[in-house]
Amino acid sequence: MKVIINGIFGKMGSFLYEYLKSIENIEVVGGIDRTNKTFEVPIYNHISECLLDSEFDVLVDFTIYPSCLDTILFAINNEINVVSGTTGYKEADVQIIEEAARKNKVGVFISPNFSKGTKYTVEMLKKLKDEFKSHEIIEEHSTHKKDKPSGTAKYLARVLDMEIDQVHSIRLPNILANHQILFADEFETISISHTIHSRDAFLGGIEEAIRLVYNENFVKVNI
Repeated sequence: MKVIINGIFGKMGSFLYEYLKSIENIEVVGGIDRTNKTFEVPIYNHISECLLDSEFDVLVDFTIYPSCLDTILFAINNEINVVSGTTGYKEADVQIIEEAARKNKVGVFISPNFSKGTKYTVEMLKKLKDEFKSHEIIEEHSTHKKDKPSGTAKYLARVLDMEIDQVHSIRLPNILANHQILFADEFETISISHTIHSRDAFLGGIEEAIRLVYNENFVKVNI
């Protein structure tokens, strides 16, 4: 299958490109970026240029909200599958994206975090949320992270039906990502902690998402 990376020169986009080069049956045929850099694959300023110049099956997006929306909807309306790790989507966006995906019969997978640790953390949260009265989330990221709270923390808060003011954000140098979820009642406390040590933790999940949207028209939006 052929892939275009939107945000190919960003931290995650460039990291993902190097990973996908070694993956069987996935070929990165281009990237989207506002710069005019010369690169190993063609670089386009807009997704419309990609469609004129190249055939591809999946758009992988790691950019910023809300500018990503036009690109994603353009892809879906042209029957291109989408995987996005961009954060900041609103509930109204989800409805529009899901309706467009089903109308055009394409796969869409949007998530703030593709690590397997996050997937298993969410499974535990769903089991515990009704057992304990009190929930709190502490999230730690690098001082370079723009959004606060993180997209992952917001997603975890929604899983637990929590208000955003119950999420406590810490920004320190040299921290990639850590999420601690506390459950408590009057008798005991449970603490679940998930730490990302390397962006490698996301790669397998992104690859799996690419295959899901391509092979199964899989539609899943986690925000």
